[in-house]
Amino acid sequence: MGGPGLRRLRKDAGRAVFSVVDRFVKQPGLEPGIFGLILVLFILFEPLGVYGRWMKLRLYFSTFPLYKRATFKRQRAYMRSERLR
Repeated sequence: MGGPGLRRLRKDAGRAVFSVVDRFVKQPGLEPGIFGLILVLFILFEPLGVYGRWMKLRLYFSTFPLYKRATFKRQRAYMRSERLR
């Protein structure tokens, strides 16, 4: 199944993909841009930063069998008048 023609086609396709990726990676300013994007996404999805990750991991291991996934979910803040209903 698949003779020498198919092997050659795969080899040529591999070279083409590699050359496109190589040209994309060598763009000037791309590395700092990707690094900045990673930082922005990390801050958006983890506002407490690395310390927040560390707190979650530490809490997970300290309460291992009883850990609840919703431990760090934001809860709605009720006004005092709403709480006393």
